[in-house]
Amino acid sequence: MKRRNVPKDMQITIKRYLDYLFEHQSETISEEKHALSLLSDNLQAELTKIINGKALRENVFFQVNFGSKFLSAMSQKLQENIYSPQEVIFDVMRLDWV
Repeated sequence: MKRRNVPKDMQITIKRYLDYLFEHQSETISEEKHALSLLSDNLQAELTKIINGKALRENVFFQVNFGSKFLSAMSQKLQENIYSPQEVIFDVMRLDWV
């Protein structure tokens, strides 16, 4: 990164993220992702819907505010992301309101 003149603060951010990722991502997660990738697209979609649907149904906020049809549709759209501690994932000041 130094060779490509990446700013020092970005280098530090990337290093912290990678350190966090390697520290907290267990082999089990990698094995699960590999096993999931071996399934057909239909089986992957159904399993994702079941797992995400359960998580949404167990959350009081979603139970109270949304119907089962919406939760079912939403469960198919969820994606897992890993963030490092103190990483900004939402900044209201940086939104472009159009």
